[in-house]
Amino acid sequence: MVVSGTRWKDINSEESEEFALANPMSKIVSQLQVSLVQTKACGLLLNHSVLLEVELKQADLLSQACFGCRIVTAIKDKGKQQYLYEFSLEEAFYMCHSLKCLEIIWEGKYLKNNDEIWELMKSERKLFPILYKAYSHLRDKNWVVRSEIKYGVDFVAYRHHPSLVHSEYAVLVSADNGDINMRLTMWPSLHAAVRLEDGVAKTLLVLHINTNAYDSTTTSCLEHYTVEEQMITRWNPEQCHEDMFANDEDSCDYHAQSSPHYNFNKFSTHQKLSATSSSMTMVGLNTRWKGKGSKAMAQKHPMSELINQLQSSLVQSKACGLFSGFSIVLEVGLEQADLLNRASFGCPILTTNGDNQWFELSMEESFYLHHSLHCLKIVSKNRCVKDGDEIWELMKSKKESFPLSYKAYSHLRSKNWVVRSGIQYGVDFVAYRHHPSLVHSEYAVVVVDSDDNSKARLLSWPDLHATVRLEGGVAKTLLVLHIKNNYPAPAASFSSLNQYTVEEQIVTRWSPERCREKKLENEI
Repeated sequence: MVVSGTRWKDINSEESEEFALANPMSKIVSQLQVSLVQTKACGLLLNHSVLLEVELKQADLLSQACFGCRIVTAIKDKGKQQYLYEFSLEEAFYMCHSLKCLEIIWEGKYLKNNDEIWELMKSERKLFPILYKAYSHLRDKNWVVRSEIKYGVDFVAYRHHPSLVHSEYAVLVSADNGDINMRLTMWPSLHAAVRLEDGVAKTLLVLHINTNAYDSTTTSCLEHYTVEEQMITRWNPEQCHEDMFANDEDSCDYHAQSSPHYNFNKFSTHQKLSATSSSMTMVGLNTRWKGKGSKAMAQKHPMSELINQLQSSLVQSKACGLFSGFSIVLEVGLEQADLLNRASFGCPILTTNGDNQWFELSMEESFYLHHSLHCLKIVSKNRCVKDGDEIWELMKSKKESFPLSYKAYSHLRSKNWVVRSGIQYGVDFVAYRHHPSLVHSEYAVVVVDSDDNSKARLLSWPDLHATVRLEGGVAKTLLVLHIKNNYPAPAASFSSLNQYTVEEQIVTRWSPERCREKKLENEI
């Protein structure tokens, strides 16, 4: 039970820890199990939940064991107080199948067979077998498991009762058939999930459910399902650098990391589970300038003017960029380097050459300079100049979603927004009103293909909650750009960009208290 990362809620954490040790969750669950068996408890299956009426003693045990949610304070039945509890499908089936302390009624009929209940719950929720396996996997190890959509995950896991301790793990469930949590397959989505859980002091735990090709027709399939636990944490290069100097003998194996930004560790390696929409305009009220004179500086040097100067300079020098992997490198003089920096195109590459400067441009940035501003030529490694269609095809071959991402990028750039990569915030782009040195970014931009939902984000409530909550935490508004192809044919050449349309949609969290206060102010 004692883990250094446990965050007890009481100011005197020792008392909370002693109470938890004296009343382990396994003991409370056993008491609840015995009580429900004795009273032959029977719940009513109703849509996506199960309702159960209990007396005061069982209500206390349910609350202590963290099963269900009390939805009615008290019901008087023949002089006795009765309490009504609502259980999720996973909770109800766990009590029915694993604890064998609950019977289920559906449409006035007792369901004695677990397979009948299984089929009904599957019909109510397509992903029930996968989610139940994850839920029971954690509950069997005496973790308290609750559903927490507000954190953008499937479950959260507590070491003991939520009144005593904060949850330690935010749990995402992944299946081998790819039907669930596709957002973990994309870097922006993974960044968003990890950053959000970091912000609420939770560790992201991914449970990979392997069905081993067994059909979920009966409950027997659960015996063949396997669970692989994986913790995902952010890698801090400064911290690792300090650790390396602090402990020279124990050198870090940096090559063992699956990514330069994340640690992928087995969950049970160090800590065992056995312990318990409107269009964007340049006028806004929420612009956050970084300095006292930043606004005046931006008004004196509008972005459109800077881009015109850059365009003219690159045209005069016949600028030529070179393909290098997934980006384009460009050698420029000091004056053009200054213009590129001020117009927020590319990233400078440090060199020892004092006369010229190298810049690395993303594919969207370089194609915008080539196609929209007509101020950049692009060559291959053999110095062969490529025309627009060749560049388009090459960039599509390197990035499947390039037509969509470029359409979104050019849509914002054409309105004089500064557009930069938003991967650190779990989005495709971030949009600034002016140069990032003068102002904070206002919009976190997610690009969605309106014609293909197979890889689209924000389709599930947890994903949407996670993204909106994360952007709210960093004072950005979530902007969704829906890109629609108005013709059935794919974008064969860059000239087909005209057949794409962009619909802007702003997504914000609704605060009932704030809306109520505004309503009262208007009435007064």
